Amino acid sequence: EKMASKFLLSTLATGAAASKILILGDSMGEFTCGSEDSPGTNHFKETCKGSSVINKAAAGTTAYQWRVGGDQEASEAFAAAGSGVTHVWLSVGGNDFQSPAEGGGGPGSDSAPCKMSTANLSSRMQSAIDGVNAAAAANAMGSIKIIMTGYCVPMGAVLAEIGCTKDNMATLTSAYTKMAADNANVEFHDISAQCQQKAEYFISDCLHLNAKGYCKSLSLSTVQTAFGCGEKTYDCATVKSTACDGKESTSAVGNDGGSGRNLGHGMTWVTLGAAVSATMMALAL
Repeated sequence: EKMASKFLLSTLATGAAASKILILGDSMGEFTCGSEDSPGTNHFKETCKGSSVINKAAAGTTAYQWRVGGDQEASEAFAAAGSGVTHVWLSVGGNDFQSPAEGGGGPGSDSAPCKMSTANLSSRMQSAIDGVNAAAAANAMGSIKIIMTGYCVPMGAVLAEIGCTKDNMATLTSAYTKMAADNANVEFHDISAQCQQKAEYFISDCLHLNAKGYCKSLSLSTVQTAFGCGEKTYDCATVKSTACDGKESTSAVGNDGGSGRNLGHGMTWVTLGAAVSATMMALAL
């Protein structure tokens, strides 16, 4: 009660309204928990004090799938979120780049993995941003801010499985930067170095973050400011390394390298792992 009162007083003093955040995109978003397929306490809400968070991300999806008319059309997510959404955390790009032919095609779908051009990848990301903006307008949301963060660089065991070079990966960083430059309501805040490839921040697949990892990455000051989070009242060092099921999960526990585990979205861990890992490598440059 004291913490809630403190944030309320701060909000009243600054005249700022509490943030209402809608999460869209891939597994980086979905595995913050609190979604239909990944229930549990949402890790982002725990880190962004005073906010309300609605998680409608879907693991394995591409940016192109979130376009207007795509099979992950954002309008339904906004309708489910209700009025007053102020921010969208849009986590997309990695699956497009690593698996160009998946997710309904799109520009560059005939590219080899990690060989898509900046122009084609940017076109896909732009289609997702256009989809989000159109959905917000259709649901009378008014002005919203879209935040892109990229991903924490994963454990080395996962990176070793990726057949991409650092030169290839620069394409992703360029595309995120371009999205922020080309769209007035889009910001890119790079979290790639936050987790330092340490086992304590990742679940057992060495790829996806646990609660401690999300705290470490999303407590970055620029991210907190971008989302309008309240005053920080927690210490990430004391946050438990739990997954959405509430059980302890780090890359030092039950790690089998991530090969072939079913993701529950028509893909396998090794496929998604390569996709997201590729993204994370890019942002480490």
